[in-house]
Amino acid sequence: KCNVENSKVYGAGNYYFGAIVAKNNNDATVSNCIVKNCQFGPDNSDTKFSNVGSLCGFNSGIIKNCFAYNVILNGDISVGGLVGEMNGGSVENCGFNGQIGSFDSGVDNSGGLCGTINKGSFINCFTIFDNGGYTWTQANQVGGLIGVVNDKAEIVVKNCYSFPQISVDLSSSNLNLHCIVGLDDHKEDPKRVYESCY
Repeated sequence: KCNVENSKVYGAGNYYFGAIVAKNNNDATVSNCIVKNCQFGPDNSDTKFSNVGSLCGFNSGIIKNCFAYNVILNGDISVGGLVGEMNGGSVENCGFNGQIGSFDSGVDNSGGLCGTINKGSFINCFTIFDNGGYTWTQANQVGGLIGVVNDKAEIVVKNCYSFPQISVDLSSSNLNLHCIVGLDDHKEDPKRVYESCY
């Protein structure tokens, strides 16, 4: 159990970032944590910042009963409200309320719960997010719940909901925007389970 409140963290580079843990590996469990009134992102608008989540940048372990409130995640690629990249394990009974985005330019492979997922499950989770009043000029593979599901992914997303409030310039090159999953080319694959999500 832990709380992270009233913090600002800035950096640069293509690495994993989370307020609780950078990488939550197979044998690890994160539970009953709160992230509140925090801001994370690059040290300036010209710096790329990827694999960002309010709880962890990378997850293949267990996360449960954790919540992030009023959190700003300024990132470019694989930004997730809870987890930047998911590669196994589970996230259960968790929620995010905050801002996702990269200043005014946009994001790729990003979602309200998770940016990129290869394997794992999200059960009983919610996300309410906006993009800080900006209008994104670039947004590719952006979903209310998950940004992109990789080709051979084995996932379960059950009883999850999103309430995205974002502004996107549709005259720009924006591809694969959806209220649930930005991009999943194999939704009918039986190894993908989407149940009671909206």
